Amino acid sequence: MRASGFPTRFAVLATAAGLTMTCALPANADTAPPLPSPVYATTALQSIPVEQIAADACNTLIPTEDAPDETPWHLSRLNMEETWKLATGKGVKIAVIDTGIQVNGSEYTPTRRFSAYNVLPPLQNANPSDKWECLHGTFVASLAAAQSVDGPTQFSGIAPDAQIIGVRALYGTSAQELDGVIAAVRAAIAMHVDVINISQAANLNRGEYADAIKAALDAGIIVVAAAGNANDMGGAPLAYPAAYPGVISVGMTDAADVASPNSMSMPGRVSVAAPGVDLTGLAPSATATGQVYAYGQTGTSYAAPIVSGLAALLIQHARDTGVKLTPADVKQILEQSADPPAGPVPDDQLGHGIVNPVRALAGVAPVHNDHVPSPTNTAAPDDRPPPPRRSKAALQAALVVAALTFAGVIIGVGLKVALPAARKRAGQPAEKD
Repeated sequence: MRASGFPTRFAVLATAAGLTMTCALPANADTAPPLPSPVYATTALQSIPVEQIAADACNTLIPTEDAPDETPWHLSRLNMEETWKLATGKGVKIAVIDTGIQVNGSEYTPTRRFSAYNVLPPLQNANPSDKWECLHGTFVASLAAAQSVDGPTQFSGIAPDAQIIGVRALYGTSAQELDGVIAAVRAAIAMHVDVINISQAANLNRGEYADAIKAALDAGIIVVAAAGNANDMGGAPLAYPAAYPGVISVGMTDAADVASPNSMSMPGRVSVAAPGVDLTGLAPSATATGQVYAYGQTGTSYAAPIVSGLAALLIQHARDTGVKLTPADVKQILEQSADPPAGPVPDDQLGHGIVNPVRALAGVAPVHNDHVPSPTNTAAPDDRPPPPRRSKAALQAALVVAALTFAGVIIGVGLKVALPAARKRAGQPAEKD
């Protein structure tokens, strides 16, 4: 994880309107070699309860640039305007385990949907007045679920109606801080979240970490993690928790749909990819000085929350039809609905390809008979105007098109049709995760 130092610019069943198809994962999809034996150590923080963050806990920044004057490229690439007509993540809880997140002073992160907690004790000899590092966590949370306030040309998260629960588990700079993250995973389980986002890529396989992740998955929580940035891994072959079984491991692509050279290569362990190069998001801001925007950010840390937001959309869309999706269901839907990479699948960096939100939502079907009641949204009522909804006929037509497109993609993979040659992108160094 890159937790500080922003640059100066700062078998899935698809059913749609009567069309049904079943498609299997490639035979080599889950053939990764076994993980090395875990290392156990004392984790004192596992018993520390979460505490609500004080309003002025985060270090905030002063605006230096105007708001985005056009839709950020990743929202256009993922066709989010159409996706939001199907789901917005309402009633779904996403835990962002990271540095602190700033939840005050911004209309993009209203307190009726954004809350923040802490599992870390003060650092030894720290000044009580020292502010917390909240830059990385705020940017990650904004990509997942920030609220759009000024129309489509302004910034929005992938799931703009989801609830964000930020859990401060990192002091700031090291991806190898694990005790706090382990404690935060346990806290997220206790808070009954639906999705856990971990934009961290550690090189140590801690036994307590593996146990906590398994406990989350066993509790029905979708776990999404950054696949890691190669230049920050010190030559380690695997990134954790992305390498753990059941986790949705996310690589990163640029605007040309090409894998970033810095996206970690983990054969058989990367699930999907998402935009992660040159992204726009939010930075910690104060009411008195106004919203700060962060531009040009790169890392698998930032591809992961895009997928976490999409997972929230899938959960809401399924709940609306009386379906309860398991972590394995969500992982499989995302993989099988992705835009496939050129060459063999799964790709070492891109897994099954770039997530396709519209196709993923069109593919949600009752894979189980578990009927779940409509969720009770514990957040305060949302006073935003609801997103536009399609008529039933228009929605059915859209689902048919999406399902046919999905079928065409699967056929294309079978015939090993390569994606069009990607245009060469101007070189920009990737940020550390």
